Parts: sequence; structure tokens; C-alpha cells
Amino acid sequence: MDREAMNIWVFDIDGVITDPITKKIAQPRILDLIVGKLRDNGLVVFNTGRSAKWLGQEVVKPLRALIRRQLGDYSCLSNLICVCEMGNVIVEYDKKGQIFKKVLNSFAIPEGLKKTIRDLVAKGYSDSMFVDETKEVILTIEMRDGYSLKQYQERQAVLHLEISKIMVNYYSHLQVRPSSTNIAIDVKPIESSKSLGAKRIISLCMARGIRFKQHTFVCFGDSLSDVEMSDYLYSKNISTELVFVGPLNKKLVRKYPIHLTKKQYSAGTLEYLTFVS
Repeated sequence: MDREAMNIWVFDIDGVITDPITKKIAQPRILDLIVGKLRDNGLVVFNTGRSAKWLGQEVVKPLRALIRRQLGDYSCLSNLICVCEMGNVIVEYDKKGQIFKKVLNSFAIPEGLKKTIRDLVAKGYSDSMFVDETKEVILTIEMRDGYSLKQYQERQAVLHLEISKIMVNYYSHLQVRPSSTNIAIDVKPIESSKSLGAKRIISLCMARGIRFKQHTFVCFGDSLSDVEMSDYLYSKNISTELVFVGPLNKKLVRKYPIHLTKKQYSAGTLEYLTFVS
């Protein structure tokens, strides 16, 4: 199938591909549908705050196994791009399935700050959260599996305030900030975001000779932070649509098409992909 006339599929991971609580793939059929797009020469992008190591183990590994089982080789894996840690780590693949990784902003957070935060978590918060040691740029303190989301978010607010005070008092010169999501606190370079991920995606597509005027980017997200990527793409005069699979407290209005699924999270992703396949 000619890529010239195809959509480019951009997926957040947590809550879109994996379950937001168990952090596992709850809808394996999603991977089958993604394999179909890769096989048909469609470009698939994962734009996530997750580390390349975590994404490789939890999502790409079963995807690779499925590709090998269905197609016999890894040639279509070259149609997959992984933008990890909110635009700070890029992973691409060749037709043999070999991995090519590029780490950006690797020294943005000094070791002294990392140690201070690790010690803070170990002494006062280790029952509810942990430091994700697979990250290469961002320092992430994540909710422990199975912990109460409500209780975690109460503890998260307290820890976020403590980290903010440390940053103001000792590291105000750094271009680094703490930012909370539903299940984590990310201490990250200021520019790190889903929109930075979208900026990286544009550059990677241009390097592949892709003509944006002939494509529509279909972005999948479950939180308002994910909307940053579709907003950024649209701001660059690129045809963009958003599939929103998370809960909404207010109406989401944009100048580009937004598709709200009946089901939520990965079940909503499966619902939409099944509908358009």
C-alpha cells in the first residue's frame, strides 16, 4: 500500500496501549491491528513518557514476537518509531529489527539532585511509590502497582511540594521542573512534553522524506497532556485528528476533529482501531 496516502498513527502508551493501573497490555488485539498497519507500510509512532527500556520490554517485545510469528521477519518494524521520555530518547529499527537509540539532554539533571530525591522517596514514600531506574533523562517517581490511586495522589501532592521546595532553594538555576501525572511525578527538563515529542516526530518524518500535506496524523491520548501533541502538529499546519480515550471533566473543543470513544482507555483504543480497520 502506498504510504503517500496513509495516516500516521501516534499513540501515547499509559492508558492508551496499556492499562493505567496494571501497566500491562489488557487488549492484545491492539497489537494485531498495529502489526497490520506496519505491514501495510503505515508509520506508527509511540510518543510516551516511558523509558525506552520499559517500552521495549512491555510493548515492543510482544509486538516483535507477533510480527515474527505472523510475517516471518522484522522488515515492517522499520515503520515503527518510539519517542520516549517526553521527547528525550528516540528509538528506531531497521528491516532486520536492529535497534538504533539516541539519547538527548542526558545530563540535564545533576546526580546530586537525583540522589536527594531518591533518598527522600526511600525514607518517606517507599510504600506507595518508587524511582524508575530505567529512565535515562527524566527522573520519575511512580505509583507502586496495586496501590490505591486515591491514596497515591494524596501522597503525590505532598512529595511534589517537597521536591518543588528543594528545586527552589538549591537548584533554581536549572532548566528542570517537577510535573505530576495521574500515576507519577516527573522531574524533567522544562521543554520535555508530548509537544516536544511531536516536534521530534516531525523531524523524524522529514528525515524519512514524508510529505505532510499528503498525510493525516491520528493521535491517541487519554489525558489533557496528550492533547499537546495533536495541538502542536495542528499548529504546524499538518492535518491532525485526535482520538481521546480518557475521562473528561469538560468539553474538549479544537479546530481539528476529535473522536471520543464510548469505552475508555485501551478498550477505547481498540474500539476505534476496530472501527477504522
